Amino acid sequence: MALYRALHVSFWTDTKIAVDFTPRERYFYLYLLTNPRTSISGCYEIGIKQISTEMGISKKEVERLLQRLEEEHKVIEYDRETRELYILNWHTYNWNRSPNCRKAIEAHLKDIKNTSFSERIKELLRGLEAAPRAPVTDTDDDKPKLIDYLRMKKYVEQGGLKVDEE
Repeated sequence: MALYRALHVSFWTDTKIAVDFTPRERYFYLYLLTNPRTSISGCYEIGIKQISTEMGISKKEVERLLQRLEEEHKVIEYDRETRELYILNWHTYNWNRSPNCRKAIEAHLKDIKNTSFSERIKELLRGLEAAPRAPVTDTDDDKPKLIDYLRMKKYVEQGGLKVDEE
Protein backbone atom coordinates (compact mmCIF):
# COMPACT_ATOMS: atom_id res chain seq x y z
CA MET A 1 0.00 0.00 0.00
CA ALA A 2 1.33 3.42 -0.94
CA LEU A 3 1.73 6.04 1.75
CA TYR A 4 0.83 9.62 0.99
CA ARG A 5 1.00 12.79 3.04
CA ALA A 6 -1.42 15.54 2.15
CA LEU A 7 -0.37 19.12 2.69
CA HIS A 8 -3.12 21.59 3.47
CA VAL A 9 -3.08 24.45 0.96
CA SER A 10 -3.07 26.97 3.82
CA PHE A 11 0.58 26.00 4.38
CA TRP A 12 1.57 28.49 1.69
CA THR A 13 -0.57 31.37 2.98
CA ASP A 14 -0.08 30.86 6.71
CA THR A 15 1.45 34.12 7.97
CA LYS A 16 3.97 32.32 10.14
CA ILE A 17 5.21 30.27 7.18
CA ALA A 18 4.91 32.93 4.46
CA VAL A 19 6.38 35.84 6.41
CA ASP A 20 8.48 34.52 9.29
CA PHE A 21 10.15 31.51 7.64
CA THR A 22 13.01 31.91 5.20
CA PRO A 23 12.68 29.94 1.94
CA ARG A 24 15.23 27.45 3.32
CA GLU A 25 13.17 27.00 6.52
CA ARG A 26 9.98 26.47 4.48
CA TYR A 27 11.71 23.81 2.40
CA PHE A 28 13.09 22.12 5.53
CA TYR A 29 9.71 22.19 7.31
CA LEU A 30 8.03 20.81 4.20
CA TYR A 31 10.52 17.94 4.27
CA LEU A 32 9.77 17.28 7.96
CA LEU A 33 6.03 17.15 7.17
CA THR A 34 6.32 14.81 4.19
CA ASN A 35 9.40 12.58 4.52
CA PRO A 36 8.97 8.78 4.47
CA ARG A 37 9.37 8.43 8.26
CA THR A 38 6.42 10.61 9.25
CA SER A 39 3.74 8.88 11.28
CA ILE A 40 0.07 9.42 12.04
CA SER A 41 0.97 10.51 15.57
CA GLY A 42 3.14 13.41 14.38
CA CYS A 43 6.16 11.97 16.18
CA TYR A 44 8.78 9.89 14.45
CA GLU A 45 12.41 8.85 14.69
CA ILE A 46 14.86 10.47 12.30
CA GLY A 47 18.54 11.22 12.58
CA ILE A 48 20.52 14.29 11.63
CA LYS A 49 22.58 12.24 9.16
CA GLN A 50 19.43 10.88 7.46
CA ILE A 51 18.05 14.38 7.00
CA SER A 52 21.39 15.64 5.76
CA THR A 53 21.70 12.86 3.19
CA GLU A 54 18.12 13.04 1.92
CA MET A 55 18.06 16.83 1.67
CA GLY A 56 21.60 17.23 0.39
CA ILE A 57 22.59 19.72 3.08
CA SER A 58 25.30 19.58 5.75
CA LYS A 59 24.68 18.16 9.22
CA LYS A 60 25.58 21.58 10.61
CA GLU A 61 22.82 23.16 8.49
CA VAL A 62 20.34 20.49 9.64
CA GLU A 63 21.21 21.29 13.27
CA ARG A 64 20.78 25.02 12.61
CA LEU A 65 17.40 24.53 10.91
CA LEU A 66 16.15 22.19 13.65
CA GLN A 67 17.13 24.78 16.24
CA ARG A 68 15.36 27.59 14.33
CA LEU A 69 12.14 25.61 13.87
CA GLU A 70 12.22 24.52 17.50
CA GLU A 71 13.31 27.67 19.33
CA GLU A 72 12.37 30.53 17.02
CA HIS A 73 9.27 29.27 15.22
CA LYS A 74 8.12 26.74 17.85
CA VAL A 75 6.64 24.30 15.32
CA ILE A 76 8.67 21.21 16.24
CA GLU A 77 10.56 19.62 19.09
CA TYR A 78 13.55 17.37 18.52
CA ASP A 79 14.95 14.98 21.12
CA ARG A 80 18.60 14.48 20.22
CA GLU A 81 18.92 11.55 22.63
CA THR A 82 16.10 9.44 21.17
CA ARG A 83 16.36 11.07 17.72
CA GLU A 84 12.61 11.69 17.75
CA LEU A 85 10.96 14.63 16.07
CA TYR A 86 7.54 15.87 17.20
CA ILE A 87 5.57 18.17 14.90
CA LEU A 88 3.52 20.28 17.29
CA ASN A 89 0.46 21.02 15.14
CA TRP A 90 0.39 17.74 13.20
CA HIS A 91 -2.91 16.71 14.80
CA THR A 92 -4.70 19.80 13.53
CA TYR A 93 -4.38 18.81 9.89
CA ASN A 94 -3.88 15.04 10.01
CA TRP A 95 -6.17 13.57 12.64
CA ASN A 96 -9.86 12.90 12.42
CA ARG A 97 -12.42 11.18 14.63
CA SER A 98 -12.33 7.94 12.68
CA PRO A 99 -11.85 4.87 14.90
CA ASN A 100 -9.17 3.68 12.48
CA CYS A 101 -7.23 6.93 12.86
CA ARG A 102 -7.42 6.64 16.64
CA LYS A 103 -6.29 2.99 16.58
CA ALA A 104 -3.34 3.85 14.36
CA ILE A 105 -2.25 6.66 16.69
CA GLU A 106 -2.63 4.47 19.78
CA ALA A 107 -0.64 1.68 18.10
CA HIS A 108 2.18 4.10 17.32
CA LEU A 109 2.32 5.45 20.90
CA LYS A 110 4.11 2.33 22.12
CA ASP A 111 7.02 3.09 19.79
CA ILE A 112 7.59 6.64 21.08
CA LYS A 113 10.53 6.74 23.48
CA ASN A 114 10.23 10.36 24.64
CA THR A 115 7.60 10.26 27.39
CA SER A 116 6.84 13.97 27.11
CA PHE A 117 5.94 13.53 23.44
CA SER A 118 3.78 10.46 24.06
CA GLU A 119 1.98 12.08 27.01
CA ARG A 120 1.11 15.14 24.93
CA ILE A 121 -0.19 12.94 22.13
CA LYS A 122 -2.33 11.00 24.64
CA GLU A 123 -3.72 14.31 25.94
CA LEU A 124 -4.58 15.39 22.40
CA LEU A 125 -6.34 12.06 21.86
CA ARG A 126 -8.43 12.65 24.99
CA GLY A 127 -9.34 16.09 23.59
CA LEU A 128 -10.31 14.52 20.29
CA GLU A 129 -12.56 12.09 22.14
CA ALA A 130 -14.21 14.91 24.09
CA ALA A 131 -14.66 17.18 21.08
CA PRO A 132 -18.29 17.80 20.20
CA ARG A 133 -19.38 16.61 16.80
CA ALA A 134 -19.61 19.63 14.54
CA PRO A 135 -22.62 19.62 12.19
CA VAL A 136 -20.78 21.43 9.41
CA THR A 137 -17.31 20.63 8.20
CA ASP A 138 -15.10 21.59 5.34
CA THR A 139 -14.10 17.99 4.66
CA ASP A 140 -15.20 16.08 1.61
CA ASP A 141 -16.52 13.13 3.58
CA ASP A 142 -18.51 15.12 6.17
CA LYS A 143 -16.54 13.61 9.06
CA PRO A 144 -15.74 16.31 11.60
CA LYS A 145 -12.04 16.74 12.21
CA LEU A 146 -10.16 18.08 15.17
CA ILE A 147 -9.66 21.32 13.27
CA ASP A 148 -13.45 21.91 13.47
CA TYR A 149 -13.33 21.57 17.24
CA LEU A 150 -10.29 23.84 17.54
CA ARG A 151 -11.93 26.53 15.41
CA MET A 152 -15.10 26.38 17.51
CA LYS A 153 -13.08 26.45 20.75
CA LYS A 154 -11.21 29.56 19.58
CA TYR A 155 -14.50 31.20 18.59
CA VAL A 156 -15.98 30.50 22.04
CA GLU A 157 -12.83 31.71 23.83
CA GLN A 158 -13.00 34.98 21.92
CA GLY A 159 -16.52 35.54 23.21
CA GLY A 160 -18.30 34.70 19.97
CA LEU A 161 -20.63 32.22 21.62
CA LYS A 162 -21.93 32.07 25.16
CA VAL A 163 -22.08 28.60 26.67
CA ASP A 164 -24.22 27.99 29.76
CA GLU A 165 -22.31 26.29 32.54
CA GLU A 166 -24.00 23.41 34.27
